[in-house]
Amino acid sequence: MSMTRSEPDSLDLLFPQELISPEVSVQLPSDLQIRPLASTDYKRGHLDILSVLSVVNDLGEAAWVNQFHAMRATPRIYYSIVILDKTSDKIVAVGTAFIERKFLRGLGSV
Repeated sequence: MSMTRSEPDSLDLLFPQELISPEVSVQLPSDLQIRPLASTDYKRGHLDILSVLSVVNDLGEAAWVNQFHAMRATPRIYYSIVILDKTSDKIVAVGTAFIERKFLRGLGSV
């Protein structure tokens, strides 16, 4: 596999790449890559993909990067992933799981 400018090892990621199972990665076509959201993904079209789901107020790259760092500052809460087209270096899919701490269910997390 050739190195692209968006290989996880060279990126500032939201969470460690190792948390995404290799078993998941191998299920994707070879031209796609799954990885955590990176601090440079604004330029790869992150908000463009989100705009398919909802109205997006684009406040600019600096605001987006500040939000990324705020999310990363709360570890073990936000797990945003992207699927990237390796050829175009553009995001083609996104998803987020977040862990919510509860007072219910024995002070559990969901």
